Amino acid sequence: MLKLITTINNLIYHKLKKTTLSFVLLNLICLTQLCYGQRNDANLWASVSLKKLASPKVLLHFKQAARVSQNITQLNYSFSDIGMTYIFNKNINTSLDYRFINKLNSIQDLSLRHRLYWTLTLKKKIKPFVLVYRHRIQYQLEDINSSETGQIPKYYTRSKITIKYDLNKFTPYIAAELQSKIVDWEQLTTKKLRLFAGCGYKINNTDEINLYYLIDKRFNQIDPITNYVIGIAYTHTFY
Repeated sequence: MLKLITTINNLIYHKLKKTTLSFVLLNLICLTQLCYGQRNDANLWASVSLKKLASPKVLLHFKQAARVSQNITQLNYSFSDIGMTYIFNKNINTSLDYRFINKLNSIQDLSLRHRLYWTLTLKKKIKPFVLVYRHRIQYQLEDINSSETGQIPKYYTRSKITIKYDLNKFTPYIAAELQSKIVDWEQLTTKKLRLFAGCGYKINNTDEINLYYLIDKRFNQIDPITNYVIGIAYTHTFY
């Protein structure tokens, strides 16, 4: 098992090293393209996370979040998320989470959603940078009691790469995430592209705050929208 993890770790290192320049160029190209051709909105996203180390290998976590849209005038999305992470080593971990979502749909009706997702996260430190790759498989039910399709699950895959610059207490970063809908397990339809720029600040050993700016671009939808988001996230860890 240790040999397998070491092999994976080395492969990720070489892969991330080669793709770092491509990642930065992709961000610059996409930031230019996002200025054209879609309906735009300003958002404010906020979240509070609580984490607890149940053992050296197991981390329990809970997150409560809210998102305000319509040029930061209307609360349209909130969720509660609970899950568990298993830590293989400092570079590899995996997690399983459940999320209950309240969302206002396009006709301002409340849409209740249940989401279950599995995540694999790979990290590599190349001083002073930290490269992080996260892959997620997502299962979701929407409008269970208010829609004919409410019992039909939807599946998504999400890939995110982050480049952090480690400055001890401060950690500036950029990131890009691509979300695709799994149509028939052989075909993917791109749904979202998210581009991030932010900075984390470690207040002390247990508390951290993260401020970020996010461009959230939607694809393959009726009247697609691009959200320009200011975000704040607070995390407390219990030891």
